Amino acid sequence: LSGQAAPPPTIPVAPTIALTPAERYRARLKDAHISFDVATGIFDAVLSKGYYEEYIPLGKSRVTFRTRLYEDHLRLQTELELRKPDLAISHEEIVTRFNLAATLYEYQGKALKHGDEADLEAIMLLIKKMPGPVYHLLSRKLSEFDAKTMIVFSEGAAESF
Repeated sequence: LSGQAAPPPTIPVAPTIALTPAERYRARLKDAHISFDVATGIFDAVLSKGYYEEYIPLGKSRVTFRTRLYEDHLRLQTELELRKPDLAISHEEIVTRFNLAATLYEYQGKALKHGDEADLEAIMLLIKKMPGPVYHLLSRKLSEFDAKTMIVFSEGAAESF
């Protein structure tokens, strides 16, 4: 069979092994650099207390973030439906501001109350008056906090604890 190219060599492929949901979950934790002990603490805190709280360093100070409630999600959804932002950047700014207000429980050494709508309005005003760089830093820290808690509660979590 002259004139025909030789077939390419075959490369052996290792067989793939299906992982269980718990194994996939532990792999996600490992990829995110979250120890199983930390994940267990977050999972248990939310189930036993209704929230997980974390101190976030902010220079020589700190802020306290707490996981949000479902009512916070509903409040945000209502706001987005009322405002109907045309630009994606406006949408994202509203989401970030509302999520930060619902998550921020301590700022500059002062505990922030979350008892009613007036408390939330006071926190929204506090956020509005923050220096821009501080707001952007807290937004980034919020994103990291949310990513961590979402991974802890991702598929396989219920089977892993």
